[in-house]
Amino acid sequence: MAIFLIAVATRALYFFQYQDNPLFNYIPEHTDSHHYDIGAQSFANGDWMATATVNIFSPLYKYLVGLIYLTFGRNLPIVWLFQLLMGAATVLLIFLICEKLFNQRTAWISALLYNFHGPALMYEGILLRASLIAFLGTLSLYLLIRLPAKPDWWQVMLTGLGISLFIQSRPNTILVFALIFLYWLVIARRKIPPAKPRLFLWIGLFFIPLLIQAGLTHGKFVFFEFSGPASILHGNHPEHLGMGHSAEHHHPNAYQLSFPETLKIFAMRFVEHPQAMAFLFARKLYFFFSSFQVPNNFDFNLFKDFSILLHGPLSNFALLSALGLTGFVFALREHQKLWLLYCYAIGMTGAVILFFVLARYRITVIPYFAIFSGVAVDRIIQSIQDRQTLKWASSTASALALFLLFNNSSLIPDFKLIGHKSYDQRIGEYYVRAGRLAEGHARMTIFQNQFPNDAGASKVLGMIYQQTNQQRKAVKEFERADRLEPGNAWIQMKLLETKEKLKRDISIN
Repeated sequence: MAIFLIAVATRALYFFQYQDNPLFNYIPEHTDSHHYDIGAQSFANGDWMATATVNIFSPLYKYLVGLIYLTFGRNLPIVWLFQLLMGAATVLLIFLICEKLFNQRTAWISALLYNFHGPALMYEGILLRASLIAFLGTLSLYLLIRLPAKPDWWQVMLTGLGISLFIQSRPNTILVFALIFLYWLVIARRKIPPAKPRLFLWIGLFFIPLLIQAGLTHGKFVFFEFSGPASILHGNHPEHLGMGHSAEHHHPNAYQLSFPETLKIFAMRFVEHPQAMAFLFARKLYFFFSSFQVPNNFDFNLFKDFSILLHGPLSNFALLSALGLTGFVFALREHQKLWLLYCYAIGMTGAVILFFVLARYRITVIPYFAIFSGVAVDRIIQSIQDRQTLKWASSTASALALFLLFNNSSLIPDFKLIGHKSYDQRIGEYYVRAGRLAEGHARMTIFQNQFPNDAGASKVLGMIYQQTNQQRKAVKEFERADRLEPGNAWIQMKLLETKEKLKRDISIN
């Protein structure tokens, strides 16, 4: 219970500090979170198919949030509490997995590494499915590791449910089980034990409800997620940067193509542009292991201002990737015992690199890197205790070299290339839309002083002055925005609207 209580206490502190963040009770409309929010509300209001708004994502997370809304009403702090508790359970599962496969010291190290990894905490307080996938992944791995010891029908059914929900949460996780299947048949060359057919049966049975939902929603067979095939093309253009989304490289007809047509185009890119595709995947591999938190929907740096827990050295993914790769090599001698763990780590890494390298997608891989990081630290400590100087010195030097490589900011392209906006501007906009105008004004003033030729600050400041009945200042800001961004219909409409309001106020006075 000790590690679970530490995880709960960590998340209690984070929840307390998170309340100062404007996103604690506000979901921006331009995010995927907005789609999940609207879909969950629709389900809670009687739309059992949860077909409201965007339906290209697997609906499992939408149903989960919908059940919370149905029980407690649309209460975002309740969702955060549920997800933070799920994160604490993920910490506990990491501990139990390590205790089963290694030893208690490795279990403690791995669990604490995950517990204090800032991005994992951050995504437990966001309406996105990253924390759910991380939990279901560790849960299904733990159930699979335990299954051989007690393969009765209850354990088989429970394991089947865990695996089925894991795949349903994001279908590209099926790569993990493709690797497991290949290892079992090709490398291990084992016969399928009696429990396996029953396990496959339970997995398939638990697939049925969401497969029916997806079929009815899209009018054809869809393996839970409509966006999957299109994402393969969007994220693997020969000219793609290698991280983040790039709208200019989206395939125009990607959502209309069948899966075989998608794979054909994907394969032809390797045939027609072999060098460019090779460099693309080399860049993806580096960006995946690097410390850079590739933003999408939300930026990790925006959240760091509101919690000391996100500032620790364990929040640097380069540390986990460097230690994780070192532990990966350390444990290779035991691969026959650890083959499930290796399949999960490699499969989930491949599932990210095959599509998009994003901070929120990488969250789902962190439990396995935390485990291998724990292995590395434990083995280095053991070699020091055994006075194996060469072993611990070479291992430490290797991990340090990898950390320096992955933590090298000069190898990361200009942030502006992936749609960067100033942190102060983002937070300022969120404050305003959350109704916290004074805090929004302070942030936008900072941003305006830094970037005086940016129309965005003047637009937001104009809205603040408009809402606080300071029409003269609002007119001044909208006029400035109109000069900086001429021809913008929204700015011109707001300027006209504010001038009319100012005239009415003058005539009344």
